[in-house]
Amino acid sequence: MKKIYNDLLTVVSNKNDKDSIKELFSNIRKNNSKIIDGQRVYELEESDCKIPMLTTQEFKETKWQKFAKEKGIKKRVKGQKIYCEETKKWEMRYGGASIKNNDSMLVKAITNKDESYISSFIRNRDDEELSLLTNKQINDMIEILMELLDTSDRLDAIKTIYSLLGRDVTVVSKKLVECTEDFDKLVFLKSKIDYLKYKKNKVL
Repeated sequence: MKKIYNDLLTVVSNKNDKDSIKELFSNIRKNNSKIIDGQRVYELEESDCKIPMLTTQEFKETKWQKFAKEKGIKKRVKGQKIYCEETKKWEMRYGGASIKNNDSMLVKAITNKDESYISSFIRNRDDEELSLLTNKQINDMIEILMELLDTSDRLDAIKTIYSLLGRDVTVVSKKLVECTEDFDKLVFLKSKIDYLKYKKNKVL
């Protein structure tokens, strides 16, 4: 004998299955029923029909659950945010906004070394999107930005580097040293960064 809860049955409005579902419900309601905990329960004979069944199996605690209960150990609930060492910020642990799922167009462009997209991005820079980049992504982006110093987008490239510099001096400084660029380009870059720092301090 199998038992099922009436409210666990779900009717799907489907033209092809409508008659068979009605027939199924009609047959179920022909069986004996009783009210258990405010729910109507029908007693069914054994059948091959796949319906959510009322489980009669008793829950048995595992050895660990018994030990935890005796010692008063409670399961630790993880918070929604986790501190990320790469971004130096509290990031979402799960979901689309998590750092693991940061597959934005910018990240894809950095991965593919798409200079045209990077050029377009830095003209209308989104600092919030930049803040989600990992240290490796920052490294790769700086390499691309260094290449843009020879183009008409050099000023936007410098401002973007400065924005990244403000977040993690170590990463950017190391990258600048590693880059085998000509001396004139580095001097030009340093002068622009110094100028931007001067403007920032003047405003403050």
